[in-house]
Amino acid sequence: FHDIFTGDRISLRSDRIFHAASILKLFVLIEVHKRVYETSVSLDDEIEIAAEFPGAVDGRPFAVDDADALRARLGRADGRATIRELCDAMIAGSNNCATNNLIRHLGGPAAITQAAHAAGATRSRVPRYIMDAEAFARGISAEICAGDVGTVLESLALGQLINDDSSRNIIETLKLCEGGFLAEAIQGEEAEVAHKTGAIDGVRHDAGIVFTPNGAYVLVI
Repeated sequence: FHDIFTGDRISLRSDRIFHAASILKLFVLIEVHKRVYETSVSLDDEIEIAAEFPGAVDGRPFAVDDADALRARLGRADGRATIRELCDAMIAGSNNCATNNLIRHLGGPAAITQAAHAAGATRSRVPRYIMDAEAFARGISAEICAGDVGTVLESLALGQLINDDSSRNIIETLKLCEGGFLAEAIQGEEAEVAHKTGAIDGVRHDAGIVFTPNGAYVLVI
């Protein structure tokens, strides 16, 4: 917990390493906006949607199980999507096919690890695509700690991640995230949350920025 305006902090086992689950999608979103700011990449660029991705163990392709759900969400018959559409699907519905297509477009898992480190999440890593069951069985999975994620979100809240405009745009996309502890906690309150959830057997995460009439705070669970 970090109150952005008072500076008050509470930390409990913030260095403990966990399976990242879908929290890693925060790093993907950040790298997209970094490319938009630094290169000729546009959120309106279109890419071909793939449903298979190279496995981390031996490169053999594996299929994700929510490609049809992504196509249904997009409502397009041409098998393509804009980067903006994929970002929205990745955050709002936590679609894994959208995420893997973005990871592939950005240069693969190693590029997302580099993005995490550049954003301040120096202990986090993304060694494979999402839903790579063989790699998961061999213990190859993305890892995060609450301290890393909190550092990234603090930079976002202060408008210091990439630049002020990019920070605001990332926050607006994170507000699309559905469900989670933080969204449930502020129901009925004069507050809104920009966050990302994550869940896998034995682990549930929620991390975001809560905006209230009296200020904002970062909370990572």
